[in-house]
Amino acid sequence: MLKSADVVQTNGTLVFGRRLDPLELARLSRSLRLDLQLLAPTGMAADPLPDRIEVIDDNTISGIALVRDPGGAPVARLRVTTERAIAALATKDSRYLPAVMLLSGLIFAGVMVVTLQRVVLRRLQALVEELANVSAYRDPSLRVTVHGNGEVAEVYH
Repeated sequence: MLKSADVVQTNGTLVFGRRLDPLELARLSRSLRLDLQLLAPTGMAADPLPDRIEVIDDNTISGIALVRDPGGAPVARLRVTTERAIAALATKDSRYLPAVMLLSGLIFAGVMVVTLQRVVLRRLQALVEELANVSAYRDPSLRVTVHGNGEVAEVYH
């Protein structure tokens, strides 16, 4: 209850509960699409980590949680079992990784070859062709034309 002076006065505790009988547990399992099991709390009170996750197999995982009453005493263990969908998806996707890496490498190599062709090899090829013309005509007065100002152009001079 909240009074006008913004002071909260507690008059007790209101507890809501629901009985988890086998019929209600089956209804919850269907609506949540999970395998729910209510187990006896034997041995769980002494366990320092009563809540745990267990990998059943490559496709199944299970989680166990201790259910306590309002006083804190263990009353049951709730076990939830489900398919390891994320692990299955990761396994499926990992098959595509080598193909994607190979394709990426081929694309990168193609881009590098085109870039080298345009930047370096085209100028060197032009130099080789002009030197071949000078050699074919055997005319020492012929000159090689220079385009650009990079390292290949410095070879011309």
